[in-house]
Amino acid sequence: MVPQHPDPAALTVAMTPEPEVHPLVARAWEFKQRLDAIRAADPAVDWYPYDTLSNVMHLERLLEGSGHNLASFLGTALTADLGCADGDLAFFLESLGARVHAFDHPASNHNTMKGVKRLKERLGSRIEIHATDLDSRFTLPEPPYKVVFLLGALYHLKNPFHVLETLAGQTEYCVLSTKVARRLPTGEEIRHQPVAYLVDDDELNGDPSNFWIFSETGLRRLCRRAGFSVERLLTLGDTAASDPVRAGHDERAFCLLRTLRAVTYLDPYFGWHSAEDTGWRWTARRFGIRADLPAGTRTARLQLKLFFPQWLFEVWGALQLVCLSGPDQLGEFTLDSPGPQTVTVALPAGASAVDLVFELDHALPPDQNDRRERGIIISSATMECGIHPASAETPSME
Repeated sequence: MVPQHPDPAALTVAMTPEPEVHPLVARAWEFKQRLDAIRAADPAVDWYPYDTLSNVMHLERLLEGSGHNLASFLGTALTADLGCADGDLAFFLESLGARVHAFDHPASNHNTMKGVKRLKERLGSRIEIHATDLDSRFTLPEPPYKVVFLLGALYHLKNPFHVLETLAGQTEYCVLSTKVARRLPTGEEIRHQPVAYLVDDDELNGDPSNFWIFSETGLRRLCRRAGFSVERLLTLGDTAASDPVRAGHDERAFCLLRTLRAVTYLDPYFGWHSAEDTGWRWTARRFGIRADLPAGTRTARLQLKLFFPQWLFEVWGALQLVCLSGPDQLGEFTLDSPGPQTVTVALPAGASAVDLVFELDHALPPDQNDRRERGIIISSATMECGIHPASAETPSME
């Protein structure tokens, strides 16, 4: 079991290679050979050049003392890999039994996400691939997630606070790795100060996509202020005199974070079609969502972000949407313009679980080009809960 509030200093250690290869690390190496063979047979793709599965050794060390390895920690739960590159980690997690969503931003991905899509095809994988800009206002498509992996991406984000704060409401755990520094380039010690260094556009590897390098104390404070507790933190690399920019003085922190917010499970249990590459999902005319609410919930509301295509609006005009819970109507909504729409439904007070059924007054019937009945496009479904203070603590990992 992971400690609920561990001593930060006691959990900060420098990682060194294991004298014996862990079985899961060996499994990751074997999986990498499989991926490398696929890449070698398809040289037309400009494949991501770095080995992301080498992180499995560090992730196993991170989970030491929790009673879990990576496979048992994930189980079959919904997991996300943010900044997935070619998807190596996402596909490996799927091979361990997890259900995986892989995210990246085509504009900054090494090959505009051609690599992850090609590997999915060649592996016969069932992971969902989503194009997402984390520096924009984003919502993951199917919260809550058991674990979100954010490895090697934080210092490439312009708005790291925004990203972590958003994730704190959408996942139970976040596994984070990022570059950290103990000294400034000028030599001043900053490890114990809650600060970050903003690198210039050509100061770190000549790469303008690098932004914020935190001190360890700054990283801990960022995570806490964003809504996470730092359950474990491991460091590797130059753990004596790291700085943000000098070659040979690189230090990385791996963190296991646990949300401090209430997490609600939403199950789209009927009437939802498979996600598109964008993460959007068509529904049928009738579709349902089951919400399991945390203990101590006083108030709860569901928010659906919809998209009403212009061409459908020109055919139908306004679209009516009704929300039912059993015999009770919880809301009726008129979508009277095309484009993005937001629908919010207040849920019955005191409920521990609610089954919601939505009904539209129009839907496209199946045709020769698409065998699905199509009602409306949904880009995200999220829940906001008001929790009684005595129930606000999230249980520790078991």
